[in-house]
Amino acid sequence: MSTGILNYQGIGPRLAAQIIDGIILLILYFIVGGLMFGSFTFQVYGDQAYSFMAVYFLLTFLYFTILEGISGATVGKSLVKIKVVREDGSMCSFGTALIRNILRIVDALPFLYILGMVLIARSDKKQRLGDRLAKTVVVKSGQVPMMPPPPPPTYAPATSQTSSYSKFCISCGAELKQDTTFCGRCGTRQ
Repeated sequence: MSTGILNYQGIGPRLAAQIIDGIILLILYFIVGGLMFGSFTFQVYGDQAYSFMAVYFLLTFLYFTILEGISGATVGKSLVKIKVVREDGSMCSFGTALIRNILRIVDALPFLYILGMVLIARSDKKQRLGDRLAKTVVVKSGQVPMMPPPPPPTYAPATSQTSSYSKFCISCGAELKQDTTFCGRCGTRQ
């Protein structure tokens, strides 16, 4: 897809999508805990807690990576009508989604995505670190990149030779000099 003007999405829509995804992941948290420990009101410590958190973080990572790699949007992004694309407007791939989501850990520092929000606010393309390294942007869904307007046409200055040709034959369309009465090509009187 050719480069155009993309409608980059900043902190507000991305935060709304993150909240929706957070609710989905919270439900997933209880489902995984219930499946691993037989109850939705589980309390685990030690090695069980480590194994549970490892499984949960892996599922969270896969949730973002697979959905963004397939469609460019998680459930939250789809509901907010935003999506991840490459900087040129083409679809996000698994590779770019993988890079973007590995760096989600850094963007989340020191807490609550503070670093990511600062980087988004300071970027002209509204990119967090993961976006910058993966060369992705978050845009409005369904947006067809608008092509910049074409440059205005440039005209060659009129010369004395071309300015004397200002009319055409009414019969054959041949270009005629201004003072011509008959067409040199077909002989029709003008």
